[in-house]
Order: sequence, then structure tokens, then C-alpha cells
Amino acid sequence: MRVAAGRPRLRRRLVVPGVLLMALTGACSSFAADDRPVSPSASAPVVRTDREPIARRFPALGDFRQVHWLGGVVGGAPSARDTVPGPSTYWIHAVVVPDEAGYRRIVTRFTWNEAPRPEVDEPLAAKVDLSGEWATGPDYWTHLAPGPGYTGTVHLNRTHRYLYLTVTID
Repeated sequence: MRVAAGRPRLRRRLVVPGVLLMALTGACSSFAADDRPVSPSASAPVVRTDREPIARRFPALGDFRQVHWLGGVVGGAPSARDTVPGPSTYWIHAVVVPDEAGYRRIVTRFTWNEAPRPEVDEPLAAKVDLSGEWATGPDYWTHLAPGPGYTGTVHLNRTHRYLYLTVTID
């Protein structure tokens, strides 16, 4: 009788861990498959054309005719700011086409030094003509940066009359 009563206990001792092992193995394999959808920004950043975020962050740009830009959180996906606690550092890369008066002001008021063509992010490069004469303007960047926490460079394409900004914001 005791042997018969011991068998169900033995089965329970083997079945319960076996079921747990299968459940854990199945759960782990679903994570390993990584079939989560990839956000479009992780594979192909979306070029933005809304003016307000750039005009608000860089009021010294003045009026501009057109802007194409990318932005995000340094070291993370654009949604990382929603999941990672603490301060974040943001980046912005922008092609800005000043209006005619703004362009004249930029080239006459500030010193520009001849420079090689910058490495322009592919999605932005598709929006502009990268040929022509390039220059950098450190004193224009000093004028443009709205305050501490903004670091970056500004390149001027003299041939096609636009600016390329690379900025980080702490």
C-alpha cells in the first residue's frame, strides 16, 4: 500500500518540476526570438520639417525658409527618454535654409573658414545638394547657441546657401 501511495508523490515530484522547466524554457525562447517590432526610427530615421522646434531652440537663426532635421536621445532610441530615469542628452542635426536677408547677415557679420564637406546624415543628405564650397563659423556658433549645455558646430554651404548644424543639448 505504501508503495502505491508513494508513486503519486514521485509523479508529482517529477511532473511539477518538468512542467515548470517547460514553461521557463518556452518563456525564454520567446524572448530569444526577439520578434518585437522594430521602431521606424531605429532603422530609418524620419526627417522632420516642422520649423517650431528649431526656431524655439535657436532663436538667433532668425527667419528661415526651410528646415530638414533629425533628433533624438544620445545613446538611445527616441523613446528612451520615456523609459530611462534621469537627465538625458539630446542631439539635433539640421539643414537650415535662411531667407535672403538672413543669409546676407550670416555671411557678412561672422567669420567663416574654408572647411571640408561635413559628414551629413544620410536621410538629410538626400534632401540637399552637398556639392560646393563649405565653411565653418565658430563665432557664428557662439552667436547661435542659446546658452550653456548646447555644444555643436555649424557648417555653411556657400554655393547652395544653407547651414548644417550638429548639436548636442545637455
